[in-house]
Amino acid sequence: MLRQYLVQATPNHPSSVEVMTCISTCMTRNWPYSSISLEQLPSAANSLKQGATPVGSVDFLRKAMGLAGIKAPAALNYPKRLQKWLHREVTPRRKGDLPLSGEWFIKPALSTKAFKGGVYSMEEVKLIDQLTSEHTDAPDNALVARNDLELLRKLPREFPVWVASPITWQSEWRFYIHRGLIKGAARYDKGLDSAPEPDINAVRLMISDLSFDAPIAYALDVGVLENGKTALVTVNDAWAMAFYQGSLAPETYLDMLRDRWIQLIKPGHVTLF
Repeated sequence: MLRQYLVQATPNHPSSVEVMTCISTCMTRNWPYSSISLEQLPSAANSLKQGATPVGSVDFLRKAMGLAGIKAPAALNYPKRLQKWLHREVTPRRKGDLPLSGEWFIKPALSTKAFKGGVYSMEEVKLIDQLTSEHTDAPDNALVARNDLELLRKLPREFPVWVASPITWQSEWRFYIHRGLIKGAARYDKGLDSAPEPDINAVRLMISDLSFDAPIAYALDVGVLENGKTALVTVNDAWAMAFYQGSLAPETYLDMLRDRWIQLIKPGHVTLF
């Protein structure tokens, strides 16, 4: 299979950390890469089918999958084998069955990045049309939040979501898992420096519990609850996995992306674990 990377070119916007990491690593390792825009991506359809690995936004990856004849995998989120590690109640619902009031953590259940998972006020969800008309000059951060509200508001009533009461984490970490092994980790929350780290033995047990169902490369987001328990935050498939600088070697990160892409286009080509 090709060792080549197709990195998303964004002429009018800064490149992402993932794209810059890919370019610098390919230059250092003398690995071939090409910069290509979302609009130009159809010209690379044959390369994608032969193993050229796309690196860019979720939209970029989704379009690459379509061109390669791949159906985007469902979001992993909370696999059944790991639900015992949640240590909190996370309930699957339809969007039309959301609570009527209060603040709730809501996350898309199937479509990765359909909207940003987070804590939403049900009153704001109901008033989104009013918010859209009244806050035309909102600052960028408010605009982003409002856009996520709009995305949630406009989804059909049947759209599946996860719903949970808001909780407080002492710390949150991402563990990068490749072929069943921890290849790197990084803390990504902005809590106290003195906050406890997740119990590494609990993380290894999660990996073991998921081993028969896991993709070849993925990220385990794990945190420490207020009561001190190590709990699963969520699971992220490698095809939509962000790179946290300092978490693992860039070459390893790119190997994870490549292995997962090959597994998607040629399911029997990569042997799991």
